[in-house]
Amino acid sequence: MSEKLKFAPLVRVSTEKQAEKGSSLEKQKEMIIESVKRMGGIIPEHCWEYSGQEHATPDNERNKLDKLLRDSKKGSFDAVIVCDISRWSRDNRKSKDGLDILRKNDIKFFVTSLEYDLLNPEHCFILGMSAEIGELQSKTQSLKSINSRILRADKGRPATGKLPYGRTFDKDSNEWGVDEFKKKEIEGAAKDYLSGQKMSDIAVKLNMNHSNLHKILTKRSGNIWVQRFRSIPLKIDREVSTVVPSLLPQNTIEKILERAKGNKTYCRGMRKNDYLLSGMIFCKHCKTSLFGQTNPSGKSYYRHKTKKGNVCPVSGYLPAESIEQAIMVTVFATIGDPVGLEKAINAALPDVNEYNELIEKKKSIQKKLIEASKAKYRILDMVESGALTTDDVKERMDKNRERTNLLTMDLENINIQLDNRPSTQEIENATSKIRKLFIKKRGDLTKRILESTHEGYQRLCEMGFEEKRELLETIFTGVNNDGSRRGVYVKKNQDKWEYEVVGSFEINDDVGTLPLKPQRAREMFDILDDSINPFTGEVSNMHCVD
Repeated sequence: MSEKLKFAPLVRVSTEKQAEKGSSLEKQKEMIIESVKRMGGIIPEHCWEYSGQEHATPDNERNKLDKLLRDSKKGSFDAVIVCDISRWSRDNRKSKDGLDILRKNDIKFFVTSLEYDLLNPEHCFILGMSAEIGELQSKTQSLKSINSRILRADKGRPATGKLPYGRTFDKDSNEWGVDEFKKKEIEGAAKDYLSGQKMSDIAVKLNMNHSNLHKILTKRSGNIWVQRFRSIPLKIDREVSTVVPSLLPQNTIEKILERAKGNKTYCRGMRKNDYLLSGMIFCKHCKTSLFGQTNPSGKSYYRHKTKKGNVCPVSGYLPAESIEQAIMVTVFATIGDPVGLEKAINAALPDVNEYNELIEKKKSIQKKLIEASKAKYRILDMVESGALTTDDVKERMDKNRERTNLLTMDLENINIQLDNRPSTQEIENATSKIRKLFIKKRGDLTKRILESTHEGYQRLCEMGFEEKRELLETIFTGVNNDGSRRGVYVKKNQDKWEYEVVGSFEINDDVGTLPLKPQRAREMFDILDDSINPFTGEVSNMHCVD
């Protein structure tokens, strides 16, 4: 009596949905068990390990098939069985390679009860043609699927991955909505983050992954959701911007981004050396940030980062003490007294008329963008109905895309100007903080400092490093109306360094030159007595030599 054939079933589905429908694993198993029983063979228990969910599309590595081919030389089974040729392979190259391995290891090949002789050229041809047909069907389906999803995204519908956090979509009405509970959670998280709490702590309170919360607050809380469609085999990689309801106002998002950027520059933990302007000093020419460096003798400087290909003409070492001293004197001399601070506050307040004009212009552009969006949908509807030729579609879509891009650029420019304008409350908060820093720890001299500009330099002379940093961070946090960062901008004019202060208050419209001489500092503080050193507060019995 001949020994019974030991069969290794290859039972696979591509997706979880298939497992719930007609191509389910259970249905394939039933067909294979019935076929093996009819042929008088057996299926060892361990041979069922080659079954399960996998990709059935070309160019996807299929672990279960690879394992079966590796095990075919171990003698644990005599034949491979599938319920359909497509379950074997939809990639003719891999199909041929796999059949060669089975042939070398004397493994038989069955499709249900039908054996294909792997030594018969006609049978191998049929298997190859079946794999080619399967590959064609699979690639065609993949192309149709990704194009269909791109078309849905172009119409403003979700077509890839999960919905953006906190949003809902009604398939019947094709309308986006907001999950109010999640929206309130994100609003609370934004408020806590801007008040100074760590994002990691906020994430713990919300029982949320830290990186996910960071992505939502910085990238996924606005009104644009980017859907990406990517297929390496089809060489498709396209992004579609979809308009969705916002979870946070744009100005709040900008503040979150600014604080996140500040965390990378201002708040880096322990510093090896104290650089007062770290993260706040930039090259006027190339706008890159300068960094601090201390030589072996303890002398500190600011300079460009050494980068291959850096073509900025500004070079050299800017003495840290010289620029830090000049900036602090400039700040104190400008807003270090009640009159100066009041002038700075008035200069920083937004122009109401200009603000209203920007709002009206924004509304007009938004209306035009809606019209352009409707026009795009009309074109797409005409494409589906066959009313437009390919050339007509391209011409109309190109014109509409150009108009949309120009309007979007104008809208982004207006949003930058609006978002970067501090509110009255923000200015009052900053002013209150600055006042406290100016008069901090002065005790009995507080009243005199507030009444006189002549003694403001005394507070400057006694401030510690951390207090100075806090003051400068308050002044330089944020960006200007054009989106550029606030801070100190320096350039080299021949052999002289020049600096310009750009802060949240109108500190100095003029360009200063280094080094700042004591006489010039006394003039800025209105100090008439030239025996006073404005940088140290010391009084000499002899006149200072500038």
